[in-house]
Amino acid sequence: MTEREQEPAHEARRGFDEIDRGLGATMFRLLRDWDEWVHRRVEQVSLEDVSTHIRRVSVDFTLPRDILPTRFAGDGRGIHFVPLTYLSKDPVTGFSIRDEWGAALPVLTRARNAALAASVLVVAVEVAVWDRNIDSKRPLPRLLEKDLWEVAAESPQNARPVLERLKAGELPNELPTDISADELQRERRWRSAIVGDTDVAAVADLLHENFILAVPLTDVPGRRRILKYTFETRGDQPHLALPPPFGWVVRAWVHAVTGAKPSREARYTPLLLWVSRAIGWSAKAIKIESPAVSYGGSYHLEVEAPQGLQITRARLQSGDRAETFLDVKETLQRVHLYAARQAAASPGAVAVIYLRSRPSTLVRTAWLNALFATLLLLAIASRWHSIVQQLGPAFSLLFVVPALVSAYVARPRELAVTTDVLFGLRVVAASTAVWQFGAAVVLLASTSCSSSASAICRGGSGTGPTLWTLVAASAITLMVLQTTLTMSMRPPEQREERRQDSSSSGPPTVAAEPEPTSPPSEGADGAAQGSRTNPPSQEATPAYVEPSARDNPPERLVDRLSRYCTIASSELLLSAIVVLASRLSARGPSRLSGH
Repeated sequence: MTEREQEPAHEARRGFDEIDRGLGATMFRLLRDWDEWVHRRVEQVSLEDVSTHIRRVSVDFTLPRDILPTRFAGDGRGIHFVPLTYLSKDPVTGFSIRDEWGAALPVLTRARNAALAASVLVVAVEVAVWDRNIDSKRPLPRLLEKDLWEVAAESPQNARPVLERLKAGELPNELPTDISADELQRERRWRSAIVGDTDVAAVADLLHENFILAVPLTDVPGRRRILKYTFETRGDQPHLALPPPFGWVVRAWVHAVTGAKPSREARYTPLLLWVSRAIGWSAKAIKIESPAVSYGGSYHLEVEAPQGLQITRARLQSGDRAETFLDVKETLQRVHLYAARQAAASPGAVAVIYLRSRPSTLVRTAWLNALFATLLLLAIASRWHSIVQQLGPAFSLLFVVPALVSAYVARPRELAVTTDVLFGLRVVAASTAVWQFGAAVVLLASTSCSSSASAICRGGSGTGPTLWTLVAASAITLMVLQTTLTMSMRPPEQREERRQDSSSSGPPTVAAEPEPTSPPSEGADGAAQGSRTNPPSQEATPAYVEPSARDNPPERLVDRLSRYCTIASSELLLSAIVVLASRLSARGPSRLSGH
């Protein structure tokens, strides 16, 4: 925000000397009846990291002709304040807004936004009270107006106690000394009238946490316009939930070093889930809040996977998870999610994007390296008695391959979300080089040669078992990467969900609605025209609830456990084969020496 936007809340009245009921009434009507004038919203989301998203939104609208201007420019043209959305009261970063031709548009400062929001709240309260035939056409009491101003102007933390007091119909703790008994009675009467009013509560809840993004425009009623704005949203990264002893130690260490304590609202990821996501056995699920679904018109969300990743599933559902607007079960680089105009009745929406590593990015090459390393270590472990006589070729193979692997794993600069998803896979891929390097160290450290002319070299007694242990470790790495490669090519999250019985069917699913084919305003650029292409018709999908460890169906949990048990049994079988081979190789030299 600019320096003007950082003015304290009590300075907000300088934007408007008094509550502007005309502006508030116009804005209240537009905010209440989004569908009356908004045609479509198109939102493009770029994933910078797990919790930071760059959002580019275009709003296609036609302001009703009966909307009167509330201000006038110097040349006499009427100025209309057009609300586009609600944005959080926290400082907005990376914000810009432009029209169809790319020209920058002005927005209201924090002070004027506070006055605008307070005007909307005042009109909402007066309409609710007057509808009950209480103090008809008399303005609201001054203490109530002050509370509404604080709800609109103060930060969410400071506005929350005032909002709770309004919902309870209570008076402020400290009353002015000059208030009369009649005024006090009116205060109680008005506050009692708005208790339980859902319309007033909904507006107050929105405006105590958000401000109205309103743009002053001239000559817009009846004319179709497209405005585009960009901003960033940031959230807190989830913490790793370590087992109790380790978690306590880590939190105590962080507090001792930095003095920081974990927030009560901090999110935690279970250790097993974190490991499963790190090695690519589970997809990285990213949630994108989409409250604009409720702000009129149809809604189109476009999300592109960062370089090196792929979207294996994408789902757009209502904020309460009761309805699924669209569920795409395909492997895509860019996904398009649609919500019909009827979805505006839902309490916002949430898009869940599942990300995995592309097989061609890291997994396939890491699997080939692990396969080569396992075969190489197997050959060395089975013939190490003869290899110790000439260590030069073995060292060349054991040292060159780790250098190639490390060069491949060390990637150029990339987005933080790509690093987060691929970090565990890179550790697993680099482990193949560690096993080979360990084999080279074992051969070098355990080999001793005589000083005679024949220079006979022998390995130590622990060389064979150690090499076979490294073979087993490399084979386990190969199995892990094989599982990861299989899940990247055939993501389990794309499997059809089990349909519920007809007796427990949920609310109907909203299907995508074709857009009106009216042409855009003259002069709109190509991007704006492309944003109004009709979305393809989609079949209704069953309602789906976001899976979690708490509400997973038993069948899903059993299926996942059986898959892990199958992988574990395969690794145990491979380990048994390796142990058997090591014993046979250990007996071989002893039998030869006996002859």
